[in-house]
Amino acid sequence: MELMLKRTIRPGALFPSDEAELEQPEPMPKAQADTLKLHDAPTGELRPFVPGPGTGAIGLVRVLGLNDGPDGRGTALTAVVERYLRGLGYTVAPAAADTVPDLAVVAADDAAPMARSIVRCGAVEAMAPTAGFDPEVVRLAWCAMPWGAPASLTTEALEAAHTRIIYLMGTLLRINDLIAEVDRIPDHGNLMAPVVEVLSRFFEGFHASMCAGFDTAGALVGIEALAARAGALTQGRKHIVPDRIYTLAAARSAIVQAGQPLGLLQRFPDQALAELEAQHLARLGLSMEAVERLIAARVAARQSRDFSRADAILAELHGMGVELMDGPWGTRVAVRRPEA
Repeated sequence: MELMLKRTIRPGALFPSDEAELEQPEPMPKAQADTLKLHDAPTGELRPFVPGPGTGAIGLVRVLGLNDGPDGRGTALTAVVERYLRGLGYTVAPAAADTVPDLAVVAADDAAPMARSIVRCGAVEAMAPTAGFDPEVVRLAWCAMPWGAPASLTTEALEAAHTRIIYLMGTLLRINDLIAEVDRIPDHGNLMAPVVEVLSRFFEGFHASMCAGFDTAGALVGIEALAARAGALTQGRKHIVPDRIYTLAAARSAIVQAGQPLGLLQRFPDQALAELEAQHLARLGLSMEAVERLIAARVAARQSRDFSRADAILAELHGMGVELMDGPWGTRVAVRRPEA
């Protein structure tokens, strides 16, 4: 019996469930019949994950993880495997501390435990120091690389992952800001363009990627595609019609739920952005307190109509790698690498 993702996904839930569908503002597409496939070590190919002998009922799935530290590649892959299999309804034991060459996914039932498949974790050829980077940034950096191939976690890869997390969290924050302007999310509505085209097949694509040997890089591409469409729908604060709010709420729910098995996008966006930018400033040798003092001085200069002083402060911040975004929410900080 092959493990098929064929049961109903209820609104508000990422994974199949036997529960009755609930009335929610997030109309999630149904799961497709995808077969979970894992890497087979002897052949080097993907093959279906088949439950053990006997009744065919899985009693336990145990993931043996590479003992390579909290920021290590094996640790990241182990966590992805555990979270995704739990979401599919398996009972997953804590990862063993044994150092093994691969991640062994061991399926067991009441009859006898049997090793079924191997999720291969490619060698780490080089790894830059991760101190100063948010753990979520490190997780995304690993998830963006094909698990089976050798990989290097460079500073450039970590900075790129930081930028991607900032983009996704920023999109979620803009969605939250827009939704906060209405009294409630509509119970019913029509999904609007340009989100509907991506959201209608989002979970099908997500599960297809994850079931093909845990292709988290492909899953990330799908998440970012949906975020881009939802971000476009947040532009402009006029004509906040019910269908727009309904669509943004559905997109937000899908993005957050898809991020869960990857260990991404589970914090409040405003909190996450503040922490990420503070970490980025620290990597540049700056502090949020120093930036906030300059921001306050700029505000005071503008209030006193000393616009030349305000522009000079803005230029100083820009030279430090700090950009300000003024909006109805106030002033927010964005950090980039300073110009050489």
